[in-house]
Amino acid sequence: MTMIQSSPNEKYSDPMLVDDIQTTKRCSKRTKRLKESVNQVTSRAKKKTTGIIDDGTTKLGVSLGRLSEASDGARKKLDSGYQTKLSPAMHKVSEKLASTSQYLQQSKPSDLAEDVYSKSKANPRTTAAILVGAGFLLGRLLRSKS
Repeated sequence: MTMIQSSPNEKYSDPMLVDDIQTTKRCSKRTKRLKESVNQVTSRAKKKTTGIIDDGTTKLGVSLGRLSEASDGARKKLDSGYQTKLSPAMHKVSEKLASTSQYLQQSKPSDLAEDVYSKSKANPRTTAAILVGAGFLLGRLLRSKS
């Protein structure tokens, strides 16, 4: 009976077993390389999406800041005598837009995600209504383009 050595410390007499062990080792190395490759691709994708989200929230924040300034200008015109009842509401809208603009410009995507999650957990009905409305609008938009 002939003994076959698969590694310096292991001796096996069955050639099929030795072949299986060598195949398993090759597969293990391939699996490890595949995991490393997936990790690299995932890391690159995460960096790109984080950058895109950062840019998007910053641009949105800047746009909301401009909208806040415009609504503040409209409020000042209303204050000058057009309709004094609308002025307080316009002031509130202007303040909300300014604070939202500042928040979006200064927040990280992870902070935004945490805040959205906590707000949606605190107000599930409102969240569901918003999601249904957004889904409806998205469906209408997609249907109209085709």
